[in-house]
Amino acid sequence: MTKQEKDRLRYIKNREKIKERSKKWRLDNPKRFKDQLFSWRLRNKTKIHKYNKQWAINNPEKDRLRIANFRKLHPLYIVWQGMKSRCLSPKSTAYKNYGGRGIKICNRWLSLENFESDMLDSFKEGLWIDRINNEGDYTPENCRWVTPVQSGQNGRKVKLTIERANSIRRLYANKLFSQVGLSRLFGVTQACISGIILNKNWIVAEE
Repeated sequence: MTKQEKDRLRYIKNREKIKERSKKWRLDNPKRFKDQLFSWRLRNKTKIHKYNKQWAINNPEKDRLRIANFRKLHPLYIVWQGMKSRCLSPKSTAYKNYGGRGIKICNRWLSLENFESDMLDSFKEGLWIDRINNEGDYTPENCRWVTPVQSGQNGRKVKLTIERANSIRRLYANKLFSQVGLSRLFGVTQACISGIILNKNWIVAEE
């Protein structure tokens, strides 16, 4: 055996011993190991950031393609994430109106695949998910796709119905009230009254 081969064999044996000692030390000192790892990441924070940034610079098309393909495969992902955030994350600004009120997501819809299986066929771009019973949970039986205007009309604080909207149109058409007077009478903004008169809100279905 040559000197070079002996040195190589010695190096391999020493490397295995070092690995074993390192593993034993990590098991015996988990807190110190975690502190050292955190300290290393902190010291190399700039280096890691530069590496990640360089990867994005060198692969912009690949990164965009990856995101685009994911959204193409899962068009309801953002809707699903928003629903989970509102109901399950106390840090969400909307949590107080959903999870904070006891609104839940059914166990089946905690899986993205099940959510898409139930809702994808009726989905169209620009629609929002809406609960039919505003006090009910997110379940297949209680959810539908609606336009943003329809979603707003199903809110807890909505003061109007289609019948009251038609009354507003009649009163304004007969010149009995101005838009300001109607807004005071029905307790809504003038912008809301204007939208009803122009048939932008509470739209009358064409026969």
